[in-house]
Amino acid sequence: MLERVLAAAGLAPLLDDVLSVESVGVVKPDARVYRFAATQLGIEASEIAFQTANAWDAAGAAAAGLTVHWINRDQAPDEYGLGGSVSELPRLAALSPSLGTGNPTLIPLLDEAGIPFDSLTVEEQ
Repeated sequence: MLERVLAAAGLAPLLDDVLSVESVGVVKPDARVYRFAATQLGIEASEIAFQTANAWDAAGAAAAGLTVHWINRDQAPDEYGLGGSVSELPRLAALSPSLGTGNPTLIPLLDEAGIPFDSLTVEEQ
């Protein structure tokens, strides 16, 4: 379904690959969803920088071993016990210094309607 949405929006030619939880058969925050991206990209989960505004999503990605940046715009309480296991930032613009000196690739994550809701970043070594 996601491929159809991307094609209709004219985005499909701009993407090298499309990953969907449909392929995994489970939904977030199951750790298999987050590990799926690493497996498909042929890298370790810790090599992926995952950005999200959702604490539950940050907890799931951290449990899967991804490097997580929780964009906590509203200074929401930490209901998932993240407590230092993830980077907490007040806005997405604050992320840039956290990415390191490599060549990061920002990969938008789209919902079923093709609307970006999160992103992950892979830093080439």
